[in-house]
Amino acid sequence: MKTMVFSPGAVIPAALLGFMVFVIPAFLAADEPSSEVITGSIVNMMDGGKGVPLTSRFTLTLNGYTSLEELDTLADLQATKGDEALQAALWDVKEKGYIQIGTTLGYPLAVVYLIPHGDQRVIRIVTDRPIQYHEVLHSIRTLHYPFSFFEITLDRNGHGEGKFVPVAQVTLKPGGDLTVKDYAAMPFKLIQLKLAEK
Repeated sequence: MKTMVFSPGAVIPAALLGFMVFVIPAFLAADEPSSEVITGSIVNMMDGGKGVPLTSRFTLTLNGYTSLEELDTLADLQATKGDEALQAALWDVKEKGYIQIGTTLGYPLAVVYLIPHGDQRVIRIVTDRPIQYHEVLHSIRTLHYPFSFFEITLDRNGHGEGKFVPVAQVTLKPGGDLTVKDYAAMPFKLIQLKLAEK
């Protein structure tokens, strides 16, 4: 388990901790796109000891990007009223798209960043996650990790890879920075990503 700093061009390992931490710099663009569809596979390397990584196909549909003003409002809300207030607010903001994993119904996405980086685009996504009944029943520590986080990097041809933290603590900060703590030992991998042709 590592602490890592994410920048648009590098990943820098740091000291070991009991969870993974990502420090996410501010996004650089919040343009409204026409609908975009990205397909790919999610690979869970932490397979519960079965010895074989678990893989699922997913489809990501994006209808817009979060503005810096909107993010600052959410960051201030979280800082003053906590995670529960942020979770409630994410349901009220205009959806920026949705993700469908396997044959499940699409789940709405609340916060989406677009970061142009040379010939690449980095897309970062924060959303609340469905809380399972057994988590509430047994007051499991995952209740303190109520969000999910995605990072996707696409090249000029619309192909790429990324990371997915399904159970995360997310701290929004003014100016667009994010800190993400992963409940698991490592994030899931996003592979074989492809931006659908229009």
